[in-house]
Amino acid sequence: MTDPQERVRMVNHRAAALILGDLRLTRENNGAAVVATIRSEDVVQELRYEVCGCLPSTDCEPFLPIALLVALRLGIPLDANAPVSPRLLRSLQTVQDIWHVWHGLARIAIRAESKPTVQATGARGVGCFFSGGIDSFYTALKHCDEITHLIFVWGFDVPLSRKVLRAEIAGRIRRATRDMGKQLIEVETNVRQISDKYWTWEDAHGAALAGVALLLSPLLRKVYIPSSSTYALLQTLGSHPLLDPLWSTEHTEIVHDGCEASRFEKLKKVVDCQAAMQSLRVCWKNSEDTYNCCRCAKCLQAMALLRALGALERAATFDHSFDLRSMARECTYTKTRVPQKRFQPAMFSALEHVERFGNDPALAQALRDCVEWKYQRGVWKVLTLTTALRKRTGAMLHVLGKRLWPHADPL
Repeated sequence: MTDPQERVRMVNHRAAALILGDLRLTRENNGAAVVATIRSEDVVQELRYEVCGCLPSTDCEPFLPIALLVALRLGIPLDANAPVSPRLLRSLQTVQDIWHVWHGLARIAIRAESKPTVQATGARGVGCFFSGGIDSFYTALKHCDEITHLIFVWGFDVPLSRKVLRAEIAGRIRRATRDMGKQLIEVETNVRQISDKYWTWEDAHGAALAGVALLLSPLLRKVYIPSSSTYALLQTLGSHPLLDPLWSTEHTEIVHDGCEASRFEKLKKVVDCQAAMQSLRVCWKNSEDTYNCCRCAKCLQAMALLRALGALERAATFDHSFDLRSMARECTYTKTRVPQKRFQPAMFSALEHVERFGNDPALAQALRDCVEWKYQRGVWKVLTLTTALRKRTGAMLHVLGKRLWPHADPL
């Protein structure tokens, strides 16, 4: 017999668990929506995927990666109210080991039944996540003979509310997929609205991608996740060659691809693809709903690499000229600008390429200023910091003014 105090502890432990359940499928005109809830005490959150053109998985695996990250952050057990792939269930222990080492999180209990292994029936294809960027074009072209489907996810880097931007991206992505002779799968999800409450997107995006890959398991036997880093510069990011394969099941293999090449080496392959030159998308700001803003660090880096390869004028989605000093300043890596660290191997490769051919001395000098940190030394550092502070102060004053005088006309 369990004593009363022990029963109370068991009830409280159960109440404190994160419960994944309430799975349901809703068929729609050209696809379906799959929904699940995650519950923790009085908080109920709904995770949702909508898929066009195919019927998704109705198992709990697509929701498990994000649910695990939420439970890890809360430090409570995870209960799945549906059977889970035995392979995935075993791998979740290793996933926790990695997150424990990276983030110092305590391991949690995962309570779920292991479902019987059933042989997949019917011919299934191979997918690749596709944003229209350098990394995804590279992986899609590298495995072109094997890949049958490209996967674009709405709600990851493009907010669902930005309808003007969505319309332009949709048109270019669909045209690029058609020109490459592949089938496009479009998925819409609110996963990021949940994950952003607990993790940065850089931490959570790998689990979010894995969830979509498992969602498409009835259609795809393998899914490629394009890498954003080389083996020499791997960081503790959510998508990682150690982590991504661990989300695989008996039915769907998940592969992290592209760590062998820098962005410059990838772009050498991508510039030969006409579809890429018409739809290349790298921007992480998209200010004023622009496809590529041509002012942020990622845009400026891509433009510098394209110019080094003599391909900038063929890139339809970028301005054909840019300020070299701005590029050198914005793309310089510092301790407070971690994403720029991934730029450095590409910038070194581009500099070597331009110096070897000797046909663009102005670009060579700007690339040299970038990799040698010119704008992070001496008087240049003071001027750079002053400019950044002025921009930040102006933005803060603009936001403050909007709040104090919301109906005032702009000067």
